[in-house]
Amino acid sequence: MDQFMRINLERDINEITKLIKGYMTKTYIDELTREVSRCEDLCNNNRSKEVQLLEALIPFLPVEKRGLFEEVGKMLRYEQVADMILPKIAIPHQHDGMRQDTNEQFMQEIIIKVLLFKIMNTIEKR
Repeated sequence: MDQFMRINLERDINEITKLIKGYMTKTYIDELTREVSRCEDLCNNNRSKEVQLLEALIPFLPVEKRGLFEEVGKMLRYEQVADMILPKIAIPHQHDGMRQDTNEQFMQEIIIKVLLFKIMNTIEKR
């Protein structure tokens, strides 16, 4: 078989993966990252009462317990940001403005929240 006709599946899969990753980053991830940053700024200036309470308690906790409470606070902030973004990108509404939940929409919401949490975590580590 001619050398140029050989199929290099691993190379092709790697190339396809790079193309998909580049497309997803350019088309969705960059825009979502900007929106997450914008919403994080809004949420940081307007934290929920739960987050405020947790953050107020942290200095009074034993040092070994603080990390857990900080993580819970971070997750609550992530949830607040995700709740701001989610209606803009994922969930169709009925004519009366109410959300129509189906299993497919529920799964879509979970996948998008995981993606948003990953983006927020990446932004925070920068």
